[in-house]
Amino acid sequence: MASSLNHAQTKCFTCTKGKAMYKCEGCGQSFCFPHLADHNRQIAQALDDIEDYRNIFKQTLTQYQQQPDEHLFIKRINHWEQNSIQLIQQTAQQARDTIYEYINKRVAKIDMKLNTLTNEMREYRNENDFNEIHLKYLKFELNCLQEELDRSNDIEIKEDSILIRNSMLSKRKNRNVLLI
Repeated sequence: MASSLNHAQTKCFTCTKGKAMYKCEGCGQSFCFPHLADHNRQIAQALDDIEDYRNIFKQTLTQYQQQPDEHLFIKRINHWEQNSIQLIQQTAQQARDTIYEYINKRVAKIDMKLNTLTNEMREYRNENDFNEIHLKYLKFELNCLQEELDRSNDIEIKEDSILIRNSMLSKRKNRNVLLI
């Protein structure tokens, strides 16, 4: 605000006339009486603008208090979470696909052995040329195939300490290890 009458001949900052001047302590400029009022209105308007800005800021602050999930950091964490879940799901699907492929190869190999055994059985039957030794052999081979099919201890699933890593089926000490 302007204060103190300046008797030295200075000019008004607005109109540059040399009338009775009033110096504004805030900006350090001198104004004639008519322009001093304009300057005071400008200062008042500036305070109104600051109050408007403060009200908008208060509204934003209230929103943060009432809706903490809308905070930028929370949104970033939520985004990270969704990306992590998606990566985990992709990794899990890759692990399943790897196991499906392994199981399919294993079952196909057993099926080939079973087909060979089945052909031998047909041959025995068709030629009517078999005895107890053949029967023990056939039963033994069928039991071996059953054990091979039932055997799950040749696959081990290890979870890696790293949050997300591509799945990989590897051979370790005669065991298949699926790293997920």
